Amino acid sequence: MINELVEEQLQICIQKTRRNADALDASFPRFPHVAHHRGWDTSGDEEWKQLVNGYWTGGFWIGMLWLCHHLTGDDYFKDNARRWLQKLSPRAGARLIHDVGFLFYPSAALPFALTREKDLQITAKRAAYTMLRLFDKGRGCIPIQDTEEHKDVLAIDTMMNLPLLWWAGASADMAEAHDIARRHTEATARCLVRADGSTAHIARLDPQGKVVRLESWQGEAPETCWSRGHAWALAGAAHGLFFTGDAFYDKLLRTLWHFFEKNSPEDGVPHWDYSDSGGERDASAAAIIAHSLLLLSTSSQEREWAEPGLRLLQNLAEHYAHGVEHPGLLKKVCFHKPAGIDVDCSCMFADFYYMLALCLCVPDFRKQIRKLK
Repeated sequence: MINELVEEQLQICIQKTRRNADALDASFPRFPHVAHHRGWDTSGDEEWKQLVNGYWTGGFWIGMLWLCHHLTGDDYFKDNARRWLQKLSPRAGARLIHDVGFLFYPSAALPFALTREKDLQITAKRAAYTMLRLFDKGRGCIPIQDTEEHKDVLAIDTMMNLPLLWWAGASADMAEAHDIARRHTEATARCLVRADGSTAHIARLDPQGKVVRLESWQGEAPETCWSRGHAWALAGAAHGLFFTGDAFYDKLLRTLWHFFEKNSPEDGVPHWDYSDSGGERDASAAAIIAHSLLLLSTSSQEREWAEPGLRLLQNLAEHYAHGVEHPGLLKKVCFHKPAGIDVDCSCMFADFYYMLALCLCVPDFRKQIRKLK
């Protein structure tokens, strides 16, 4: 059953990505971000007018193009991936911001594992150096950026930017990257992970790394648990375990998983905040977690994570996947509930992690992806 479902969904992914690439040619190089029935909203459209150079989501679009190239061998996807990456690549070293992980792990590091094309490794390494330069030794973490306003901000989101550093330490001869990723994760566990396994979104830290106050920019309140943020943390811990085998990441993963499993609805797709049991769902949270568990299950010592990953993926495919007519892959994604922005949409990051989860069910892909480390 799952094999047929995966094959069917991957064919839809390929079909839609080809169709979206054709449609986005008219607005190139304005990167796609969210989708409704009318098509993709890009940087420069409506509420995204202020966004340039791919926002923090541009790498996911490029990643989908690379995945389609791997699945089909069609150079149409490769040529488009390279064309978009050329526009994104200046950001690899232009600004000290944690989002370089979101931007260049999907668009350069992961496709390097699939293609072994050297320039992709070079681009990903430049981005990894940018993250390393952002590390604050006093606070013991990577702030979201180096501006005066944000240099004290420890965000749960950064956990899913760390795979770029784990990759750099494992595959790009950057030995210091694993140490920085570990120290950041320790700060996250200390400051943002609660005793019950739930997570806070933001901690403001003093120069010695002590919490001054907690905040929530996208969750309900500082004391609640924003579900996508929790997914970022859980998936980050899974990647740490995948790349290093360190028991520290295993313990953190199990703590975060226990909270997710205990507090999510039966189908595993949480509400946008765990405090709002009647509110909007966020399918992106389930997709983020599903792909990370399936990635982890490619290691022979971690096969136990395949079953929960497949269970989440199957629920997404059967109940949250759009039909062929919609430009997006997943529905019921809640982008920013407190701001009232796209609380029920398709979004590029959700689609990428969903497609990657599907690919991680394909034996050849599972074998190839081990080249990440």
